[in-house]
Amino acid sequence: MLNSTPHRTSRRAAITAALALTAALAVPAGALAAAPPTIGPPTVIHAGQKTPIDVGGNHLHQHDVIRRGTELVRWPVVMHGASKALVTLACPTGTIHSGLGLQEGSDVAFAVNNASDYFKPTIDVRFYTIRNVPADGATGHVYALCRDTAIAPLAPLVESPSIRRAGQKSPVDIAGNHLHQGDTIRAGTQLLRYGVTLHGNSRRSVTLFCPLGTVHRGIGFAEGTKLSFALDNKYGRRTMRMHLIARPGVSAEGTKGSVYALCG
Repeated sequence: MLNSTPHRTSRRAAITAALALTAALAVPAGALAAAPPTIGPPTVIHAGQKTPIDVGGNHLHQHDVIRRGTELVRWPVVMHGASKALVTLACPTGTIHSGLGLQEGSDVAFAVNNASDYFKPTIDVRFYTIRNVPADGATGHVYALCRDTAIAPLAPLVESPSIRRAGQKSPVDIAGNHLHQGDTIRAGTQLLRYGVTLHGNSRRSVTLFCPLGTVHRGIGFAEGTKLSFALDNKYGRRTMRMHLIARPGVSAEGTKGSVYALCG
């Protein structure tokens, strides 16, 4: 008797392949992964020219003259469906991102990736459409304001404070307040730590706030800090304005540190 197993195996394989092909063809077009957006070559709008857009947080509004030390870079965008792919936008060498923008009425918008941020040479974004515009074939432009912080420094970036309350230990000395590193913070006072990042030696001052009902009693830095400061007003107020700069010999671009405010 002849063995028919090879024929049955072959037939099963053929049926399985046919079913797989049928299933693939049956997948709705919307379920297929969209291709990443196409980003065209950049166009640079130099300092001295007028900007066609607003760039939030930079005091740069449509038709304003682009200031020295900054330039606006524009990329054309073509979408190929609702893709979640990340797109990296790079500023010219020696500059960092200080803002992104779109032309008014654009059908294409963007969202900055959570793991990315401004004040770096590159930034990652995702593109999407608005006003019910179909994502396949949608076009637009994205603009980046790129800054040379050696020419146009940014004000220091000051983070929201963390608070050490009375009864906890102080990590720093606060001159003129009998509070030394390792001492217990006294009743009625609290120590706020503000994280700081410098983006060039800016002459713009920053404001540190004490909690409601308290005023500034003193300012301090951790040992070995790369930061220095000069006060714009006196202690005894709820707000303190100061200039934060890098210590001599330290680069002011990207330098990080902390400033401590004793409030009570």
